[in-house]
Amino acid sequence: MKVIKNSLILGLTALTFLGISTHSVKASSTFTGNANLSYTITSIINQTSPGTSFNNILYSGSSVMDAFSGSIITGNGNVTPTYSSDPIPTTQSALSANFSFTESMLIDGTVSNGDIDSFYLNTSDIFLHNISTDTYVINYTVDYNLSVLTSGEFADATLSLSDINLGIPGNYVEAYSNSLISNSATVTDSLLLSITLGAGTTTIFSSELAFSGTAVASASPVPIPGAVWLFSAGLMALFRFKKITQ
Repeated sequence: MKVIKNSLILGLTALTFLGISTHSVKASSTFTGNANLSYTITSIINQTSPGTSFNNILYSGSSVMDAFSGSIITGNGNVTPTYSSDPIPTTQSALSANFSFTESMLIDGTVSNGDIDSFYLNTSDIFLHNISTDTYVINYTVDYNLSVLTSGEFADATLSLSDINLGIPGNYVEAYSNSLISNSATVTDSLLLSITLGAGTTTIFSSELAFSGTAVASASPVPIPGAVWLFSAGLMALFRFKKITQ
């Protein structure tokens, strides 16, 4: 009877620890989108009166995040959007020969046992107004870097840049990542460009940074290795009990 009792205790103890050792391991999915854009005027040349410095070129504009930008999160997750840009005067101001504008967007999202659907769009417009009677050639550079990183159970993300008069080939570039484990995509370029601003005309430098991303993750019960050994011990104890009772 003592042997039977000890065998029962061993078996029940093993099965109890098996239940304790089995737990839910929460997978997580993440996406990160990072965009940096800048354009800088390197020189302004007076075509009407060569050798004469420029004057009476004004600029104004705005940088606005779209009203529909945001994230829908179901379950356990969070999204951190960060956007920054140089200030743009809403009223006309004198343009300097070394004018530059930079903007950046960073979107970080992670989810466990749920899903995320994100969309962010920012538009920056800079209007150049030539109120003189001269024609100018404006030389400038455009530098941009778009990068996307995804990881986890399932995630995909797209980061794009479109423009008006920035001079990006095709007026559109995109970095896209889709993965069941991890993946990354990067698009970068540096361009030297020029534009003609006629007498009494206005031109626009307009850029749109857009990010869209989804991430899905779920929790599933996974036994740790130690539980396997306890389970085996329990089976052995029960087998011994059956043999003794026979």
